[in-house]
Amino acid sequence: MNRVELSPQQRYRDGVREVLVLQYELHEVGHHSVCPDKPVEPLAHGVSDIYKCLHQGAFGVGHDITNEDDFRGRLIEEMMRPQTVSTSTEKLLESLSADGALLRVNLRPLRLLFSGREEEVCRLLVQVCLQSTAIATQSPAEFFFALESFRDLNRFGELRAGGIVFSFSEKVVEAFLREINLLAKSMGAIPVLSHSPAYRKFNNPSYRVVHREALRKSPLAELIRNLRKIESGYVH
Repeated sequence: MNRVELSPQQRYRDGVREVLVLQYELHEVGHHSVCPDKPVEPLAHGVSDIYKCLHQGAFGVGHDITNEDDFRGRLIEEMMRPQTVSTSTEKLLESLSADGALLRVNLRPLRLLFSGREEEVCRLLVQVCLQSTAIATQSPAEFFFALESFRDLNRFGELRAGGIVFSFSEKVVEAFLREINLLAKSMGAIPVLSHSPAYRKFNNPSYRVVHREALRKSPLAELIRNLRKIESGYVH
C-alpha cells in the first residue's frame, strides 16, 4: 500500500492544529468542569488570543524590546511578583509555532526552579530574548496562512482538547479576520494585539517568547538541564 505524502501546506496546517490544541490543553480545559457532547465556545480565550499565539509563533516579540535595561527591569519585576496562579500544572516551556521554532518561557515555573537566583536567570533570559530577535522568522504570507488554517480548523471542529471540541462562532472568526486584514492594509504592517480580558482573568499570563535555537545555545538551557529534566521535544 502506497503511503500518501502530505503536502507542505497540509503539514503546516497540522502543525498549527498541534499548537492550538496545546494552548487549549494548557489554558482552557482546566476552566471547564464538564465534558459536553457538542462543541463549546472557549471561556478563557478570545479569538484575539489565538491570533496572538500565532503571531508570536510567526514573528516572536522583537517589537517588545526597545531598551535592554528597561526590558530587564520589567522582567525582574514580573519574576518577583507574588504568585497568584497555581504552577503545579504550568509548563516551563510551550511551543507556539508549527515548526516548533518559537517558545513561551513561563516565568512562574522558571522562578520556582531558580528560587533565590532570580536576577541571574533574568540576565540570561534577557540575552536569549535579544538573540532571538536576530533570528529570521516567518513571512507575512505564512502568518496569514496560519490564520486561515485556524479558521478552517475551528469551523470543522478539529480543535479538540481534554475530550472537548472548542469552537468559536464562524461569524465571530470571519469578522475578526476581516478586521485584521483591513488593519494590516491601513497600517502597512501586521497588527500586534494584547491578550483578551478573559485570558488575563483566567490565566494571568506571565512569560517571554524566545527562539528555540537561541535558548538551546544559551547557558540558561544548561542550567535548566542541571536542575530539571525537560519534557522531550523542547530543549535538546
